[in-house]
Amino acid sequence: GSSGVCSSDLIEEALIRAGKDLTRESLIKAVESIQGFMCSVCLAPANMSSTDHDPFQAAFLTRVEAGRWIRFGDLISYEGTLPDSLTVADLKR
Repeated sequence: GSSGVCSSDLIEEALIRAGKDLTRESLIKAVESIQGFMCSVCLAPANMSSTDHDPFQAAFLTRVEAGRWIRFGDLISYEGTLPDSLTVADLKR
């Protein structure tokens, strides 16, 4: 699915940034440098930092119309929101 493509594109980007002499440290530094990365199927950019290892913190709502997924509304950012604290009210912002 698309989540697998997102993950593999992000991993590829991190490995390219880490360079030929791959170490744990170079990979961490590379991952934490990713900002505004758009994978081949992403609808929202991936951002990472030394304090934030959750790359995708925004989404579009979609609905099915005539058998197709149709995106609607603006991009919803949930950056800085802990997964267990996200509520339906947050989606209405």
